[in-house]
Amino acid sequence: MEVELGSSVGGYVLARRLGSGSIATVYSSVHPRTGGEVVVELVHDRLAAAPDARAVVERALDIWGRLRHPGIAALSDRNVADDPRVWWTTAHFRGGTLADLLRESPEGIDPARALALVTDAAGALDHAHRRGVVHAAVKPSNILIDPFDDRERAVVTDFALAAALGRTPATFAHLAYIAPETLLHDTLDARTDLYALACVLYELLTGRPPYGHDDRAAQARGHLNRPPPSPLEVRPNLPAALDPVFATALAKDPAARYRSGAALVEAVRAVITAPPPPPRPAHLPAHVDARIQTAAVAAHHYGLTTYQAAVRGDSDAMVNLAGYLAEHGEPAEVESWYHYAIAHGHPLAMAFLGHHLHARGDLALAEIWYRRAIRRGLLAVRNNLGNLLAAQGRFDQLDTLLAIDPR
Repeated sequence: MEVELGSSVGGYVLARRLGSGSIATVYSSVHPRTGGEVVVELVHDRLAAAPDARAVVERALDIWGRLRHPGIAALSDRNVADDPRVWWTTAHFRGGTLADLLRESPEGIDPARALALVTDAAGALDHAHRRGVVHAAVKPSNILIDPFDDRERAVVTDFALAAALGRTPATFAHLAYIAPETLLHDTLDARTDLYALACVLYELLTGRPPYGHDDRAAQARGHLNRPPPSPLEVRPNLPAALDPVFATALAKDPAARYRSGAALVEAVRAVITAPPPPPRPAHLPAHVDARIQTAAVAAHHYGLTTYQAAVRGDSDAMVNLAGYLAEHGEPAEVESWYHYAIAHGHPLAMAFLGHHLHARGDLALAEIWYRRAIRRGLLAVRNNLGNLLAAQGRFDQLDTLLAIDPR
């Protein structure tokens, strides 16, 4: 039953309803002694009235109350044993939640800001995980924003409650962030939280969760069977090297994921803070142009005529020129012309670029372009990607290749 505003719970007058979740309804209030603004979370009557459920919630509050970390919302007060209601209070963070932020930024936020917020949340989760505490409900609405001094910080709330209650229908209310092992009723651990955090990061960067917002069946199929989608397909200006980061962070097998929030953050930071690549030349540098012209005399002008056609915008010529340059020892220009061919819509250029990078030993980028080629319908490239994964010992990911849908 909904509690009327103005009612008192444990001495706290409920001033405004902030929201409601699967376990509790959230209100703003004022501390009766200090006058500071606080948040009161009041457990739903159906749980508070069930002795077993009430006991589980109160044990979870005991666990949460022992966690001390700047990124974890601290319990400041709670009900006593004979209170007919189950409730607790935390500080009121005026920055709202990540869910509020995403509603204001439907296209995603700046990558550096997303990294800073996720860094805070990852530190909080690592702290809890080292103490054997699993959150089990990491999602944007459970990550608060504290406008702290000259920078905002993320604070994780509602620790241990979902894990303590186990899998109930409410567990699946937020399918967008649920790890495969949750759906399969396997054991939940720290890696379950890190999967969910990666889903939150994906949404911060793109404005949408990895497997969509609304279609619950599609979300479940995605978490269970589909390979991690590229954030670049939603926001093409993101760094391409984010693809292998999310391939690891959202791996179906928990053993294949990052071992800690810190490891996930470092992988993302290495990509987001990397200097941008130099701009692609509008044409080949003069020394390369001259070298091609010299070599072309002996090659029946093949190199020169191909270069001229490529400059005019012929994507087939761009691909052929890339191959010609590879034979003549110009690896940087090879990559440039494959990129041009991709930009001009050549159907095979992604696969050729992946093969070139694979042969050069740049396996992370090769994997990115192989996956993109497969998503564009070049299913034969699965063999190349399979060989790459097998060479790295990533045999657990081989069975996901058949699940990559061409788009």
